[in-house]
Amino acid sequence: MGYTMRMRWLVILVVVSLWSACGSNGGGHEAVTAPVYNGTPTTYAPMAYDQVFDKAQDNQFVSLEGYLSLPSMMYTTGKTAQVNFHKRAYQRHGQEITCNIRMGGCKNCMSTLPEKYKTSDLKLTADDSTKILAYERVRLYGALHVSDNALADNGLMVSLDVEKVERVAEVVTDYATLDAVKLDKTNLEDSTLKNVLTFAQGRLTIPSILFMENDISLFMSIGGNDVSINFLFGTGPNQIEEIPENYSKADFKIHDFEGKLINLSKPVKVWGNRATPRKGAPGILYVEHLEQ
Repeated sequence: MGYTMRMRWLVILVVVSLWSACGSNGGGHEAVTAPVYNGTPTTYAPMAYDQVFDKAQDNQFVSLEGYLSLPSMMYTTGKTAQVNFHKRAYQRHGQEITCNIRMGGCKNCMSTLPEKYKTSDLKLTADDSTKILAYERVRLYGALHVSDNALADNGLMVSLDVEKVERVAEVVTDYATLDAVKLDKTNLEDSTLKNVLTFAQGRLTIPSILFMENDISLFMSIGGNDVSINFLFGTGPNQIEEIPENYSKADFKIHDFEGKLINLSKPVKVWGNRATPRKGAPGILYVEHLEQ
């Protein structure tokens, strides 16, 4: 499970903002004038997801499409929360935008989370009162902030102050056409592949010791090495169902990208970003797409 950390004693917020309107940037939908931003009618320029990772876009009003998910640990003020916004459904790690979203039962807001939360607790109300859950495609409108950050993969921290939320039609991603790196014995310890989209093929096996909270890692043998293949708990596509404490192999119910249960005895193909590949440690692949 994830955890919320509410700042109960003292919250010091220093916000220095310069707002400027901008023209269309080819995000695949037309510029929209939302009702207001801080009391002012504002035009939001559509942008493709990848376009915002540029300091020239700092302090622009934009609209973006993608998928919301919950971080493993979240800071909230009780009025706003920070959630992850990715380009692809079920994506974890890699290039991401931090979205600042109001909390409560209002339109364009997110429901308040419990102290210990899981993915299914992410619930939003769109501008038209439509209910939205994690990994459902949305269009967000808001003020963009781009700044240098040495800890980020591309050296930039990107955040969006969300003013308006819309549910939009799903986009089917053909993973066979993506520029994903195939994992083999020659690149398992390549640190340049950290948070890079990779794929692997083989049989999933159950480790002798399991660590379970909001996710779980199984093994896949690649080049004689056991690589951790990480799944989120859930009943949706690319997820694994909750496992009891006293489990058997039959309790491992894993869903493919269409939501169908896989046969654990047969090979699968998994795609996802990787974390911490280095000498002596082949890292973890965080599953976002599974085929059998």
